[in-house]
Amino acid sequence: MSIKRIIVLNQDRFSKRNYQRFGFQQLVERGFKVEYWECAPFIFPRFFNGYTPPDNFDFPGLKLFYSEKTLLNAIDQLTTHDLIVWFLGLPKIKTRKILKKISDRGIHSGALYLGGRPVPVNKGFWFRLKR
Repeated sequence: MSIKRIIVLNQDRFSKRNYQRFGFQQLVERGFKVEYWECAPFIFPRFFNGYTPPDNFDFPGLKLFYSEKTLLNAIDQLTTHDLIVWFLGLPKIKTRKILKKISDRGIHSGALYLGGRPVPVNKGFWFRLKR
């Protein structure tokens, strides 16, 4: 088993800040395919529709999910070569089915809780991850 794709599953809007914060460039340089699965359209629709990040950023790995059903279908397509790092805040009613689906499918996954430091440092988690 080797991880080839890392998916950050997040309820936040994608931005250049998040690209840097999650260390995407470093992961790509280490040979991983990296994706950002944004769930804001159905978890926080008012936030999604009412806020545009000031640092919008084009990223080919960005996938927007407008419904829970579409996201659950995408999770069904994952393989043992995928790793989901979810950043959905504390488990809640709107994320229960998502987290259960990830668990039931046996997908490699973990929660990510970041504090006040918005940019990864060289000794962080991502820098220890190898293909």
